[in-house]
Amino acid sequence: MATINPEKQNKPAYTLIESGEDLERFYRANRNVNWMAFDTEFIPEKYYNNKLCLISVATSRGNYVLDALKLRRLDRFISMVDNPRILKITHAGENDYHILAGGYHAKPKNIFDTQLAYGFLNRDFPLGLQFIVERELHIRIDKGELKSDWEKRPLTSEQLNYAVGDVVHLYPLMKVLKRKLKTKGKLEWAQEENSRWETGDYFNSDSIDIVDLFNGDVMRRLTRQQKVFLIRLHQWRQIEARKRNCPLNFVLKSQFIKSIVKNVSAGKPALLKDRTLPAGVVHQYWPVMDKLFHEEITPIELDIINRIPRDESCDPYLSFAMDMLYQVIKMKAAEQGISPYMVISRKEMSKMKIEKDYYPVNLDKGWRRELLGEDLIYWIKQRKPIDISFQKDLCILKMKEWEEPPGGKKNGFGSRAVRIFSSHFRYWFFGKKEKKDPYKETNSIQSVVIDS
Repeated sequence: MATINPEKQNKPAYTLIESGEDLERFYRANRNVNWMAFDTEFIPEKYYNNKLCLISVATSRGNYVLDALKLRRLDRFISMVDNPRILKITHAGENDYHILAGGYHAKPKNIFDTQLAYGFLNRDFPLGLQFIVERELHIRIDKGELKSDWEKRPLTSEQLNYAVGDVVHLYPLMKVLKRKLKTKGKLEWAQEENSRWETGDYFNSDSIDIVDLFNGDVMRRLTRQQKVFLIRLHQWRQIEARKRNCPLNFVLKSQFIKSIVKNVSAGKPALLKDRTLPAGVVHQYWPVMDKLFHEEITPIELDIINRIPRDESCDPYLSFAMDMLYQVIKMKAAEQGISPYMVISRKEMSKMKIEKDYYPVNLDKGWRRELLGEDLIYWIKQRKPIDISFQKDLCILKMKEWEEPPGGKKNGFGSRAVRIFSSHFRYWFFGKKEKKDPYKETNSIQSVVIDS
């Protein structure tokens, strides 16, 4: 275990941990600290799972660099990650915890992520560490080794200095952000959001998201057999990549999948005629593709594809309702000075359009429920068409009931309005030409009324 003092005075000293004995000494010196800032360096593009190469750590006892490729075990470090008495500080730490949970069975407790926290103080999310440190601490950090080869040994002094430089500012940054969050009454919001990473199954998902598979009208217009084949092809690619320990694209490039799915029913000759598909890929994988396409559809597969609409345009009322509700969510977020992507992502909204039974349960509790309100959440759950009417300077939105045509398919809406909101909620919508703050409600700004 060597302590290194860089020649340049503006570079922090650190201790390099390369053996089990070094790691044991690190643990004994730091097991009772109150906080630990850390960051990981990994290789994402060569393996099925990200390959952990380096862990940089800062505590009240000093700065450390753990060489994960030389250390046979990381159990002592993982025990500190799991220790609820130690506050763990990261920036954009979701990938870090995903690696530690997946590869080392970490169960992180007591987390503070500066990127998440800053999302409650700024309408732009996510933002990088360099930007936030410069804005809040007035310190410029070097990101020159961001794309460095962390797998190559020996590590250079530039790489090591870069790794340490990423973590030494996290503790003072955390203190600044906590103070600002407390002032704005959002500290509990940030703590709640961080605690989501502490749930047991948050980092354990390795499933295929059908929203990603059927993104776009072309993919949703596939035949039933083609849709099932698409799901099977992705599942096969994932299993094969895991078996080979390589990225998905090393097995079969994503850019080939659409052409394969559209033409597989016509047989191998049709695929060979497709100029976008390499003949070698077709010859290599045709036995697999032929089998996946012709196997009998299972009840589970049938249930999955039945939840996918044939075409978003066949349900324009629902599409419009979801788009309009997302705009209202954006306005609610703007009033609080946070990004709407902190509240709910576009991907989640898209998934709600595609999967009729999907609803992000995190909207039902905590700071999201407080921000949105029960009435707006009810609208989001119902996903019914919205009727718009105008009265002078007001735009009035009303929820409509679905109309059930012959055959039972919901493709329109009836004339009865549903009373949802018990009171008026007014938001800025159309601003006058004077230079006004669009996020402050004033008498000179017209309003949208979401009415009962």
